[in-house]
Amino acid sequence: LRRDGREFPIELSLSSWREDGAIFFGAIIRDITQRRAAELRERTVHEVSRAIAESETFLDGVTRVVEPVCQAMGWQLGDTWLFDRRLERLHCIQYSDIQGRTGSDFESLTRGLKFKAGDGLPGRVYAQQGPVAVLDLAASVCLARPASRDARGRGSGRAWPVWSGTGGTGAEGRGVPVRG
Repeated sequence: LRRDGREFPIELSLSSWREDGAIFFGAIIRDITQRRAAELRERTVHEVSRAIAESETFLDGVTRVVEPVCQAMGWQLGDTWLFDRRLERLHCIQYSDIQGRTGSDFESLTRGLKFKAGDGLPGRVYAQQGPVAVLDLAASVCLARPASRDARGRGSGRAWPVWSGTGGTGAEGRGVPVRG
């Protein structure tokens, strides 16, 4: 345990030896937090690259990337949002619950939301054209989902833009994966 009480991964090497008729034992403990983080980044890059390579379209690639990123980050949920130029709104095109739960109030609420540029976490990302982090979802006024009893305990949210450079079917081609 760290001084603050948090656990951390270690590598433990044990040895024993005899000297002058006595038996001695030794131990070396290494904190491997950074190594684990690097391995996780490498696995995530591999999974994301594979998801993109196996995708036939931009949107297929965006939606395939959400799950590996959520798993790597330890997030329970991931959403993908797309800006519809006709409606001038972002709408949810994918909702992923990493634990496989479906049909929750939170999912229904999320799928039914439409955001203008600048509104909600997806709208903020779209308007700012860059990543946004919300450290306390429960206290944030930008989310428009606090009424859902399923939203309790969601912690923090992060979102980032994904640009396609082309339009198509009335969408601007900007998908915004969001950890909800």
